[in-house]
Amino acid sequence: MEMLRLHAPSSHALMTRYLGLPEDVKLGGITFHFGKADMFGLASGTEEPVMAQSLATIVHESDHALTSCLGFHMGQPKGLSPTAKRYGLLAIDGSETLVTLSPVFPSRDIIPAMGPELRATSRFSPYIQSPDPSQSTQMDGIYGLLDEFNAYSWSTRTNLELIRNYWPTVAAGLDLSAINTILSRSDDNYHAYLEFRYFILKYLIQAKTVRAEVYAGIMGNKSFAQAFRTIDKAYAACAAEELKASIDLVTALPREVFNTAPWPEGGWHLRMQAGSSTDHSSGIIISFRNDRIWHHAVIEAELARAEYQSMLKNLGLP
Repeated sequence: MEMLRLHAPSSHALMTRYLGLPEDVKLGGITFHFGKADMFGLASGTEEPVMAQSLATIVHESDHALTSCLGFHMGQPKGLSPTAKRYGLLAIDGSETLVTLSPVFPSRDIIPAMGPELRATSRFSPYIQSPDPSQSTQMDGIYGLLDEFNAYSWSTRTNLELIRNYWPTVAAGLDLSAINTILSRSDDNYHAYLEFRYFILKYLIQAKTVRAEVYAGIMGNKSFAQAFRTIDKAYAACAAEELKASIDLVTALPREVFNTAPWPEGGWHLRMQAGSSTDHSSGIIISFRNDRIWHHAVIEAELARAEYQSMLKNLGLP
């Protein structure tokens, strides 16, 4: 918690909100119990730089835990059964939205409407194709996708705050592997934004086509549209800031950093080269790996189609 307090204040606020909630809440005469797991046990080590690389995952999973219980702590809306499922979504802009769940179908049911290129993205398998009926994106359908959309925005916010406030303080000790990880995660968080935006809109388009009653329930749920708009706007801005901040961080590093070791094999989404024969003024060339550019382009082209743009307007987004 101390690293978050010092270097990632927004993420520290989320953790404080989660840990500060009582484990028991009473609604309509029924007591609901929500135990709290030690999320810091997810860290891959206790040394500060290692812990820093684990914080986004810790905050991501803590957001899921918060979502599942916060909705019950936000009160009992008139007409809603105490046992009705609901999410309490804390967005990275600090706003909280109580989202009630309408009838859904499993997210895997949108697969027949997805082209092969759009099934090749990194999160298709765990969140869309998963056969596990207890997985949130299957059990809660589009609402589970919304929850993941929000959790990945928190991963992004945590990384952005660390890039601004923590990594510059240890820049002298960064090696190429650590630099690659920072850049890779920044690009991957933007990719997650595109993926979940696509999954949610495709779910709505498929529901409108084959399950009109499900579509009507979702679109008639003002809390869903409100939460989606909030998350979408905040996540888009944060992902753009994170990618720029990570590149700014790396290009400001001393040139000696890039002569300490060979570039690690299997660099993920962003690659760097130093001292090439066509040297740029910074001495560093940063570029997306080809397969990641291709996946970005495929999703961006799909989202530009009229049916997606029309759906965004229906949700109150330009």
